[in-house]
Amino acid sequence: MSAGGEVDLIVEKINDLIDQGLSFEEVVNAITAYQEKTKLLFVLAKVDNLVKNGRLSKLIGTVVGLLNIRMVGEASETGTLELLQKARGAKKSLQAAYEELIKAGYAGGRIVMAHRSNEKFCQQLSELLREKYPQADIKIIPTSGLCSFYAEEGGLLMGYEID
Repeated sequence: MSAGGEVDLIVEKINDLIDQGLSFEEVVNAITAYQEKTKLLFVLAKVDNLVKNGRLSKLIGTVVGLLNIRMVGEASETGTLELLQKARGAKKSLQAAYEELIKAGYAGGRIVMAHRSNEKFCQQLSELLREKYPQADIKIIPTSGLCSFYAEEGGLLMGYEID
């Protein structure tokens, strides 16, 4: 039901729970509760691969490419991509991502920013978040495997904790 940074958050939490010596059932219960407090936000500069596999229409893909639009969205409860904002250019997508994090309930917890060749954007978003939440635990990592394919060049798949 998710990808990128949110999966990384969940795996890290599972490892922490196992290290505490919890039973399998206790780990399952704890991680199920934890998943209710995590979300995935994505910022995509290109959507060619999403169009090719039928997850987005060709018309949207063409418009995104021609107008330099960045799609800012989240994973829905059912695991589908849900568009929240269309931002034109990097600066507006940075502000849109910040606004959506705050609106969703981010309050300075853990974030994993998985990016495909876009560390500058991640650094800028980190600085913006740390102005409001100096204690924020932010990790920036490159995407790999299937996440690299879907994020495409310049894409970001960010997992974060909410209150």
